[in-house]
Amino acid sequence: MEHTLLVCKSTVQDVFLKENYCGSDDVFILVEKGGFVFDSGAGEIKVGPLEGANFRKGAQYFRRLTERSRLFLFRYRSSGPLFTSDHVRFKDKERVASTLSLIERAETDVLGNDFEHKRVLFADIVNQYALENALTEEKLALTDVLVSDAVTYIRAFLHRKLDLRAFVKDRYISYTQFARRFKSAIGMTVSDYIAALRMKKAETMLEETDLPVREIARECGFSNEYYFSAFFKTRHAVPPGEYRASERLRR
Repeated sequence: MEHTLLVCKSTVQDVFLKENYCGSDDVFILVEKGGFVFDSGAGEIKVGPLEGANFRKGAQYFRRLTERSRLFLFRYRSSGPLFTSDHVRFKDKERVASTLSLIERAETDVLGNDFEHKRVLFADIVNQYALENALTEEKLALTDVLVSDAVTYIRAFLHRKLDLRAFVKDRYISYTQFARRFKSAIGMTVSDYIAALRMKKAETMLEETDLPVREIARECGFSNEYYFSAFFKTRHAVPPGEYRASERLRR
């Protein structure tokens, strides 16, 4: 899903400046501390720490902070919905907290407010949400046997160079048709799904093992540690070794 981040900022507020809100762009608000409630006409919903709300452009909302809160605001445009619900929740809240700390670092960096890192980190939040929901939806993908088989293949051989074109070659379907069916069933493109799985595996291995970065790169399907490190840094704004050290200091 193509999207463009327009504004990203953190703020501490006691009240919303506009409790009755209708925006010209989509706005995603993620709570670090505190919380708020909002209502789009279907009843009041409470949003707590490390949860968010997606305010769709043109839709009318009432929203109210329930306490002094630290919020991260993202205004964006996209080719389609990034979130399947106005109330956005995550399973891996530690990862969300880590991403928010990196956004805060980008804001306070001595070189200035690094918007490019913010753009990458917002994409990481979107991909995390998509991946978590894709994983919960994989049983639904069983209705499409081809997609189900592809997911099984990807997860089984994530450590290798994957060739999905060869995978579908003898299945009487073009790769373009397969890619459309995959995205429809899973909610992500094939490449985004593979990248998200590899990144999640890399994060887990960095946090839970003492394996050298080069071995983690190999286990996660990267051809060498230099490509892996560059890939990792574009998504976390820090190289793998620094990520490992900071995660262990937080524990």
